[in-house]
Amino acid sequence: MPTLKLKWKFADKVEITGEDIAWFQACHATWMNRDAGAPAIVPGDMPVQDFENALGEKLNEGSSAVLSRLEKIVCAFFLNARFMAGSYSLRQSPEGTTSFMVTHEHVRLLRAANWRAAMIDCKRPYGDDTHYTNDMARILGLPITRGPQGDAQIGAEAEARMGALHEEMRFVLQAYIEHAELLPGDWFVPCDGWDGDVTIAPRCTPPTSAQVAAYRRTIAAIDESIARRFEDPPADFTFLEWVIRDRGGAIPASQASGDLRIPTDALFTVE
Repeated sequence: MPTLKLKWKFADKVEITGEDIAWFQACHATWMNRDAGAPAIVPGDMPVQDFENALGEKLNEGSSAVLSRLEKIVCAFFLNARFMAGSYSLRQSPEGTTSFMVTHEHVRLLRAANWRAAMIDCKRPYGDDTHYTNDMARILGLPITRGPQGDAQIGAEAEARMGALHEEMRFVLQAYIEHAELLPGDWFVPCDGWDGDVTIAPRCTPPTSAQVAAYRRTIAAIDESIARRFEDPPADFTFLEWVIRDRGGAIPASQASGDLRIPTDALFTVE
């Protein structure tokens, strides 16, 4: 029987050079001003509108050399870089701010945000609640009550504080861009990058060897399961192309995170 070979975007470790790191650190955190608003990582030499257009094409099977480079570097940083609370100077300072104090709350929100490639989801920045401040409160462990209609409520004071924290995330992201610690070298990244339903976000601490090993085992099981499923498979195709072709049954629930997704969520869970 023919052997199916999935076409993973990153089948092996990726090389991150000193030049790549300098290029990433020259990116800027730009506020995308729609819906609730949220920050994005925009390459330093790329106009914001061009970035939005290129990102839209990239996520719809288009191509962009700049976005491809950004994807590789973002995946390496998000999974492997160290970043912690503290006071940071900002070279590319939004609104003229030259330094910013990143708190533990900021770091928790950065990790838990709904990332879509190189930007936080403007409509649902931190979860699925129609009021994003409720999602922030859940992430930070704040008390949530229920109103007369059963709706979640956090109170006016907490609502205002969550709104202020959300607006500060642009400065937090700028601090991350400029100061997250990653050395040049060959780095493990998710096999399919930021494609599809995969959730990647800044871990802010490298994954454990056990997490990486478990992820690799699951990828191998996915390869094996899909290879057994087809008697006459195409020469190679991506995991997403396989999902579109056949939505059911090849991956046991114990080996997937969500609906036929590679278990990247577990890889990005901070233990």
